[in-house]
Amino acid sequence: MAQSKVGAWVQASRPAANINLAFPLIFGQALAFGIEEKFDWTIFILALFYGWFAQMYIVFWNDWADHNADLLNRDYTIFSGGSRVLPEDILSARALWLAGWANLALVLIVAAIFWILGQVHMPVLALMGLALLWLYSLPPARLNYRGGGELLQGLGCGVVLPATGYCAQAAGWESMPWPFLIPLFFFYLISAIATSLPDQSADSLAGKNTLAALLGTKKAALIAVLTGLAGVSFTAFILEETSPAVFWLALIAPAALLVFCGALIPRLEFRRIYMTSFISGIILVGICYILGFILAYIS
Repeated sequence: MAQSKVGAWVQASRPAANINLAFPLIFGQALAFGIEEKFDWTIFILALFYGWFAQMYIVFWNDWADHNADLLNRDYTIFSGGSRVLPEDILSARALWLAGWANLALVLIVAAIFWILGQVHMPVLALMGLALLWLYSLPPARLNYRGGGELLQGLGCGVVLPATGYCAQAAGWESMPWPFLIPLFFFYLISAIATSLPDQSADSLAGKNTLAALLGTKKAALIAVLTGLAGVSFTAFILEETSPAVFWLALIAPAALLVFCGALIPRLEFRRIYMTSFISGIILVGICYILGFILAYIS
């Protein structure tokens, strides 16, 4: 029984989704290293704890808030449809709600440690992250249902989290190179659209106003494609100024990956093809982006 409870909480924490928080936090610290030449392993480890605790309060509260929609969802994937612990009656809604508060407290404790160490902006950034989640999932705003949830995900993962990583190492955002965060905003906006594609039917029944639910999977996927082109174009512009070699890799890799995924899994449902392709492309382009930046500043 104890082992099953442990497994249930591991399932609820959705470890695979942690890349959504870990990558932008690491990217922000890479920016601090490249621009300020500052890097501290203690800060790095603290930032990982910060991201892990934030991940857990986010997924626990999202599961709590999306319980009814998840009950209707039969097309869930590793990246979408929640952790399934409530539909499968493994954990209670009350347990997830309380666990979310516990992890939020841990996030604020880590932010306070950062503040004691001199990173004075960290508590503010922690509260900004909390505010975005509250607007996204919880009453009264619940913008994931009313519309605009994809933009909040783009802001949270593409702007607030990398700024958090930067401030953790650089101890301030005065020198923050904000244009470098614009591609990340685009990439995470694509991710938010892509991960909603398999949930379109359940979200429509539950009254969620995601782009896929409002416009259908094909139109939402087209918007994701156009958004991706904008994001990759802006990334290419920045990388050309920093690392021309990796600039070409950042352009070729996502295009090749889209073709590869489409050829490799032709039997999968349309929206699953797009989700797999976009998520993989975002990860790959993001890696190329961060690699190009780091190589430019350490060479």
